[in-house]
Amino acid sequence: MKLILAEKPSVAKTIASFLGAKTRHDGYFEGNGYIVTYAVGHLVGLYDMKDYDKDKYSGSWKLSNFPFIPQDKFKFKVDSSKKKQFDIVKKLLHRDDIEYVINATDNDREGELISFLIFLLAKNKKPVKRILVNEWTPEDITRGINNLKDDIDMRNLQAAGYTRLITDWLIGINFTSVATLKYGNGKLLNIGRVILPTVKLVYDRDMEILNFVPKTYYEIEGNFKSKNGEYKGKYIKEKESKFDNIEEVNKVINSINSNEGKIIDKKVTNSKEYAPKLFSLTSLQGYITSKYSNFTSDKVLNVCQSLYEGSGKGGYITYPRTDSIYLEESLASKVSQTLDKLKVGLEYENKIKFTKTKRVFDSSKVDSHSAIIPTYIIPTKLTPDEQIVYNAIKDRFISNFMPPAEYENTEIKTDVDSNIFL
Repeated sequence: MKLILAEKPSVAKTIASFLGAKTRHDGYFEGNGYIVTYAVGHLVGLYDMKDYDKDKYSGSWKLSNFPFIPQDKFKFKVDSSKKKQFDIVKKLLHRDDIEYVINATDNDREGELISFLIFLLAKNKKPVKRILVNEWTPEDITRGINNLKDDIDMRNLQAAGYTRLITDWLIGINFTSVATLKYGNGKLLNIGRVILPTVKLVYDRDMEILNFVPKTYYEIEGNFKSKNGEYKGKYIKEKESKFDNIEEVNKVINSINSNEGKIIDKKVTNSKEYAPKLFSLTSLQGYITSKYSNFTSDKVLNVCQSLYEGSGKGGYITYPRTDSIYLEESLASKVSQTLDKLKVGLEYENKIKFTKTKRVFDSSKVDSHSAIIPTYIIPTKLTPDEQIVYNAIKDRFISNFMPPAEYENTEIKTDVDSNIFL
């Protein structure tokens, strides 16, 4: 038997369904030579301070007890609310009929950390292999199973996740405690790797708004009528169009006596506007929340997670927790197939053509996961919120394989009594 560890129950169900592990047990699926079980996010976490010394750290904080750094080594414990699932996974890991384990947690350092700590606390002795896929369609699962990596190839990613976990703990515990004791005045001051710079960004922007001094300025606009149509021009002097006071404005206006102008320069240029880049999670959240007032960033993520997990037969979008706006070059064939399926029946179908360009495919700019795109599985029953997010992802994806918009820009300079209007 081969034991597969997924990160979430929904992913485990998708994998088990495809592999034919159809017998459901408490906490896992079994059948056809596979056992598929799952974590529920982080089953294992670091000790709290009080877990190291209950008498010393359970009561009020004392400045003399900080900084706190474990003297021997960092210790881990099973999340009390998830102990049942951990015990199930541990028991499966020690079954005699398990040949090896396939790690199918998310393909990033957080996923590696989740599985690494489970294997550590469960004292796993079985060989571990890694399935590296970004989504859980049947084709991806097949490709991943046929190209398993050895666990040793994942050591750097595991170390990155472990190091970040330890660093976050040390910074969060010590800085939060000391800042609260010295400056909190009875209130908890949370300090951490994420919260501190985020609050600083909000604070800086708030100060800019608070200290902003509005300033009135004036511009002069001319309305022109020619044989071929009407147009407007803005008075310019050495590329500047703004005046600080009304006296200067009136001085210019009073100097104009003629009711006719002369076009002294006309430039016509053509420009192209390409589709915006594919979505990362952050750019998708920004796009959706700017258009729909009933969405928050968290809601966008939750809807994406629902679309990613799909119907059990596969997800409708690729892995959403990505910071990339490019695709791995190896995905070209799959993207072409997806595009061919999604464009059918669209009124501009003949404008949609697959091309492998650096604007879309660039492996050097992809970290753990590619940009968010639809899969070839077309959803049939979506909630209104899911439909909004799915359509945004689908439309952005399709637009990247369409010709750019083309514009003709005309710039006219008109002279009226030696005054130039642009």
